[in-house]
Amino acid sequence: MSRDTVRAIVAEAREITPDTSAQERPMNNNEQSTKDDAEIRRLAKLGALQYARERKPAAKALGISVGTLDAAVKAERAQNIAATGQGRPVKLPHVELWPRI
Repeated sequence: MSRDTVRAIVAEAREITPDTSAQERPMNNNEQSTKDDAEIRRLAKLGALQYARERKPAAKALGISVGTLDAAVKAERAQNIAATGQGRPVKLPHVELWPRI
């Protein structure tokens, strides 16, 4: 193909503009934080092997280092264990005593 042919094709080509109506509005900090928290909760529920597979792509998607993600997931897992794990306090219903006669 000659140089003149390429120039003619380029000259006849129409300009392509991106469709801005389909773009999502940017998330505010609260929405982003909620989304990040949900992802960390999801990762905390994974088993060790599955988490090892997903931690690098997840850290990249969240825009944080892998070490920071590991610390956040560890903290989330600790909260889950404190709420449902071994050694949690026993919650007993309040019992009213019999009246003394």
